Amino acid sequence: MKLQKIYRQLWMEVHPRPQSADTDQWYVDFANRLLPLFEKSELTGQMIHKNRAVLYFTWYLEDCVNNSGGWNKFIRLHKRLYGRFLPFYTLTGAYADDEINFEDVSFLLWSLLSPVTDDSPVPWNPMDKSLLRLATDIYALLEAHFEQAPLTDDESMDWLPEIRALLPPPGPVLDIFPEMELPHDVTKFLNATQGKQLVYFEDYAGLRRFCVDALEWADEDDSLMPELADEENFVFFANPKGILLAPNIGACFGDERNSPYKPGSAAQEGAELLYVPGLCPIDLLHYAMQHDLLSEVTFPFEDGRRVLHENWDFIARRYLGKYYNEDFYEEERK
Repeated sequence: MKLQKIYRQLWMEVHPRPQSADTDQWYVDFANRLLPLFEKSELTGQMIHKNRAVLYFTWYLEDCVNNSGGWNKFIRLHKRLYGRFLPFYTLTGAYADDEINFEDVSFLLWSLLSPVTDDSPVPWNPMDKSLLRLATDIYALLEAHFEQAPLTDDESMDWLPEIRALLPPPGPVLDIFPEMELPHDVTKFLNATQGKQLVYFEDYAGLRRFCVDALEWADEDDSLMPELADEENFVFFANPKGILLAPNIGACFGDERNSPYKPGSAAQEGAELLYVPGLCPIDLLHYAMQHDLLSEVTFPFEDGRRVLHENWDFIARRYLGKYYNEDFYEEERK
């Protein structure tokens, strides 16, 4: 696959200054040295931003040389949230946050192969053998040029999309404790469920009965979410903020009180809760993961369950975008 040559204008996208610097051409030349590695790789055709892939690794190299910029910001945000510099990969004592690392290169390839789109595909396997082979070749070229790469006078902007995903604060704890003052609907909900925060319904008829009998909602069609009449497998969730409802996902929740639970469906479809916006309300997702209610959920590749459960919050942040924390993103827009 033939890729377009990189010119200085593309390199300058993350360097907002009016004029070029003396060091720019060195990095542009390095980006073009990377092109043959991507042109011969079977993975390049899977990348939406294939013509920008070499820039990711060139910006990464500059950030490592400067110990600043977008890459440095990403790993420090990730460490602040999760206690480690990177998702997915086990880092040894040899990992140096101010130098190039094989695991960094592997993650950047994962990012390029796992785009956030309207029809988000399953996130790529971070341990995929083809990915690791290409990472080995890229890392070797980076290592060969690391000592020659010049320091630059300015740092790169936030060129890695994952940076923005790590800005919202950690998700809330949504357990209800006895001393809490609760909305009236939540109190009625808990009285009906003997204090359980989740209740499950296979069909709309059961949901409607609960709303009328337990929550004391008016027994009128317009008051009982008639738009959900054809849906099934409901999860109803009470939390300190209120109550929320999610249709068509009950089969994924491994709760002994949940008759619609189907381990096979959870394994095959449950991962979508983390990367399809709007499928599962984020507060419900937080609660379910905190209480191990999605234990069968996995990605469809080797070691997919471990990858998902150790990195679920990062994956949710990256793919769900504003749905992860609507208040944060709304405030950011102001």
